[in-house]
Parts: sequence; structure tokens; C-alpha cells
Amino acid sequence: MPIEDADKVHSRRGEKPTINILGFKVPFMTFMITLGVGIGAIFILIAGVMMMNPPQVAPVIIIEPPKIDSTNITFDVITTNYNYRIIKMTYSGGRSVSNFPSEILLSVYPPPSNYYVQRQAVQNNNVTMFNIQYNTIYMYTGIDNIFHISYDIPKYSDCVDFISGDWSLNADDNLIKRNMYKFNFNISNSKTMIIEGGSSISDSIKILPEYSTLFIYSGLYKEKIILSKPVRIIGINNPVINAGGSGSDITIQSSNNVISGLTITNSGNKEFMEGGIVITPGSTGNIITKNTIYQTVHGIWIYRSGLNTITYNTIRNADKNGIMMISSSSNTIIKNTLYNNIDGIRADAQSDLNTINENNVYDNLGYGIIIDNYASLNNICEYNIYKTNKMSCSNSVDRDQTPIIRTTVPTVRITPVTTSNDWWSDCGGNPKCYQS
Repeated sequence: MPIEDADKVHSRRGEKPTINILGFKVPFMTFMITLGVGIGAIFILIAGVMMMNPPQVAPVIIIEPPKIDSTNITFDVITTNYNYRIIKMTYSGGRSVSNFPSEILLSVYPPPSNYYVQRQAVQNNNVTMFNIQYNTIYMYTGIDNIFHISYDIPKYSDCVDFISGDWSLNADDNLIKRNMYKFNFNISNSKTMIIEGGSSISDSIKILPEYSTLFIYSGLYKEKIILSKPVRIIGINNPVINAGGSGSDITIQSSNNVISGLTITNSGNKEFMEGGIVITPGSTGNIITKNTIYQTVHGIWIYRSGLNTITYNTIRNADKNGIMMISSSSNTIIKNTLYNNIDGIRADAQSDLNTINENNVYDNLGYGIIIDNYASLNNICEYNIYKTNKMSCSNSVDRDQTPIIRTTVPTVRITPVTTSNDWWSDCGGNPKCYQS
């Protein structure tokens, strides 16, 4: 190779790469460095501008739930047929309340008392709407001594008077958590009285008008109670009535009384009409429910009386009968538990048209249920549960309480009979053998 050609080759090998920009050759590395510096400067410039002028953030809009207009709600104290005071709450228009439990919270401030929480929420009895169509709601004290609301004026069987004193009813807008109305009212001459241990039930009954209610709180009450006018005696936390071994714990001499929630014990056993509860001739329409009665001569004695309702009582250890009926008709005796008595339930041959169903009678020394001359009467006695006692009470055989299997058409009842328990097999089909 000629010397001059070799020099050209060596010269090309030493050249640096270039890039042609607008007709000018620029070293490639120089171009890349310049480009990087430029891009970096641009980012720095953008960042500086953003720091000086931050982007605008859209404002957060808080939408409050619509307020209930309290001027469209009014409150009044009204009286029921038995002169019990209740609160009438009326809606006159504006925004409707479609979900009452979540939108309006009602609470009551009773007068100072050991037996009321200072602020109590009102129980909602299926009140859902409050609008032009459902524009009236009633708030009242229930027979359970708890506060309730409903669309209908409460019945006597569900309602009692407010106790005497100063009351407040708060209505809170539950959506925005604010009070919208406070209704203050005063009750005087109440037909409801609270009785506590150490007080006399009998003395309280004397001063109360007819159809009053006594809430008897837990404690021992050594007395014999006579009801000569219609009242309701409601036990709270199982107060005990003890007759002291003579006479009857409670004697009913009037109609339409209610006795509930008491423990009744220690009656006398010498006189003709003694027992835990004695209903005397002509006293009708009484309700005896959810009591415990023990160590009495008769648990409940019904004499020449009708239209009484005896339910959900537990009667045990009576010297004679758990429930005894003499010449008494049209009484309802359902879902009581009777055990360790002589007879669980007994009715004489003049007691007719009574319903004796779904009672649990067991471990009684004599009969579970016995009705004298049953075949000639029109009593209904079925679906009772028997164990370890004799029994006699049926159209043909007494039907134990057994699930009823129904079809659409026709209706079929399957009620198997345990032959070891029924009077038909015990007496060989002779209806007179159980009348003794």
C-alpha cells in the first residue's frame, strides 16, 4: 500500500462521530449532552412555575340531609276512654318522613324516680312513615311500664296513665343529630301508681279511682288484697304477696281486673273460699296471667263466675286444686303449668262452656284435669300435655298437644293418642268411672 493511502486510513480511524444539524456537523456526544441539559432545564422551569402557581382543587361540597321542619309537628296531651293521658303527635305538611325510625328519635324524660331511667327511648310499634296520609302518632306508657308509639289510640289492655309529675318528650332529627322539638307537660291525679316494698297495696287501692293501675315492684308484701273495684295490679321483678297462712292472698269482688306478674303464696286452708286468688260470684271478665302461685289451698278458685281468662300461670304445691271451678261457665284456661297439686284443674258438673286447652299438667297426685259429668256438658278440653297423673277430659279421648299436620283440601289433623294416658282405656269406655 502506498504511504499516502495508509495515512488516510489512519486519519479516518481517529475521527469522532458527528451529526448533521441544519448543515452543520456537530459532534454526537456534544449534541447529546446539550439535549440532556436542555430537557433538564425545561423540567426545572415547569416545576418552578407549578410551585409558584399551584393547580386549583375543586371545592368539596358537603350536602346535609334535608331538615325536618319542626313547625309542621305539633304535640298535645289527650285522654283515652278510661281517662289515661297519652301524647298525640300530629304532622301538618312539609317534608315527609318516609323512614321514621332512622329520621326521628323520640325520647322521654320522666319525673325523678328510682324506677325510671332519666332519659328513655320510645319503643317503635311499627311506625314507619309520618306524612299527610299517616299524620297522627300516639305515644303512651305501656302495661309493661315502657314507652311506646303507634298509629292507633292504644287499647285499655295495652296502655296506662303517665305517673304524676313533670315530663318532657324530645323529638330529635336523627339524620343531622339535632333536637328539633321539646314538649313539656305535667300530669296530675294520675291513675297509675308505683308501689315498692314497705308500702301497702291495699291502702293504695283504696285511694285510687276505678280502672287504675298499680305497678308493684319487687319486695315482700304481707297482706291480703281485696279488689272491690276494677284495677290492674302489675308485678315488676316478681314481688311476693304472702297472706300469712289465713284467708286468701287476693280476693276479686268486681269485674275487669288484671293480675299479672306476681308471686302469690301462703293462703289459709280452713274456710270454704280460700286460695291464692279467689274470684267471687258475679265477678266477670278478669284476667289472671303470668303469675306464680304456690303453697295455697287452691291456686285459683273460681266460684259462680264467668268470662275470666287464666293464662300462662304456674301453679304448684296446692293442698287441693291448682285451678278449681264451681258453677262457673265461659272461662278460658289456656297455657298454664300445674304440678305437685292434688288435681291440676277441676270443674264441677255445673261448670259449662269453658275452654281448657294447651295446659301442661304433670306430677299431680290425683287427676291432671277432671270435669264432673263431662259427657253431658259443652266444655272444650284438648291439646293439654299430661305426665304422671290421671286425666279425664274429652269428647271421647283427651287429645294431647301434638303438632297438627294440615293439607289444603281437605284439612287433616293427626293427633295420636297414648292409650296409657287416656281415660277411655283407663275406664274401659265407661264415662262415669272418672266422676268421683
